[in-house]
Amino acid sequence: MDMPQLKLLAARVRGLLDQHDVAVGHNQSLDLIAALPGLRNWPEVMAFPDRVASCELTSNTAGRLAHRLRRKHQVDFSAVDLVGALQPPQVVREAPEPMPQVWPTGPAPGVYVTTSQDAINALLQQYEDATDGELVYAEAAGSKAESAIDLGDYGLSSNGLARVPSGTLIIVGPLALTQENWSDAASKLGWACLRALSDGHRVAVLLDTPQPDMLFKDVDVAVRNEDGPDGDWHEALAGIVSEDGDLVPRVPFVQAHRGPVVSTAHGPTTALSPKVIDLLKARLMERSTGFLLLSSYVWKEHWGMEPIAAALPLTESVGPVARIKSRDRGTPAKEWMPNSTN
Repeated sequence: MDMPQLKLLAARVRGLLDQHDVAVGHNQSLDLIAALPGLRNWPEVMAFPDRVASCELTSNTAGRLAHRLRRKHQVDFSAVDLVGALQPPQVVREAPEPMPQVWPTGPAPGVYVTTSQDAINALLQQYEDATDGELVYAEAAGSKAESAIDLGDYGLSSNGLARVPSGTLIIVGPLALTQENWSDAASKLGWACLRALSDGHRVAVLLDTPQPDMLFKDVDVAVRNEDGPDGDWHEALAGIVSEDGDLVPRVPFVQAHRGPVVSTAHGPTTALSPKVIDLLKARLMERSTGFLLLSSYVWKEHWGMEPIAAALPLTESVGPVARIKSRDRGTPAKEWMPNSTN
């Protein structure tokens, strides 16, 4: 596909939305069609012509466009419907999406994460056995494999990876999900997702995180921030690398957090005098926002806790109350200089 063809498809998208009473401008339609080659907007299309050259109108690429149309304009199209609507009438509709060229019976292309070097080593052995020694493109985490080729200075952004057979295994990492290394890790995770979506590769990422229980959420946040709020790169996040070297799907990749638990307080109010209770009730009838400050002259470990607990039942009519815990930093210096390496 070339630039004129992509612009023609943008015009067709504009007409398709017009049929659904959704008006978009010329520049907006160009930003929308950038989803086909897996890019965020038209300036990125101009910056990465190789992505456009390797792009075709398939159910996979149309799926990215369908997701963007739902996110930005609340218009629901299936990928198959978009392929049919955007192709010229004389063009025969595409055959089903081809299987990966390398390891066609293996796991689906996508990005798989792990915190274990042993898992990466086991995956490399599985790939070696299943593909009879096909090449692996790797950073340090996979560099010891006999068939590994160093990703080099350009890494995942190398133009040559677009010509690698689909389904090829790419090993990335180790990446540190820390404050100091967040930007670099997010950039590589974003490129990993782009390679999986656009080129059909299998990308395994070795991660080092101080919060293993937040691994999937952190990876998802990093990719979404790199791609932008309306991007779809996070859809390439497919699963995990097991200790046996299997690429195991994880659906959904990020499990939904349990919502806040709202409970009605029925604690005693004896810690407050009747006059204070009457004043608080009267004030809370006038307004439902603001600060309610309570303390105590009794000095002990949790001073002020009793009047706070006594005041909570009085706030029931204004909605949920959240408890904000005090900081656990050891010294004021660490509060003032949160980037300190002490």
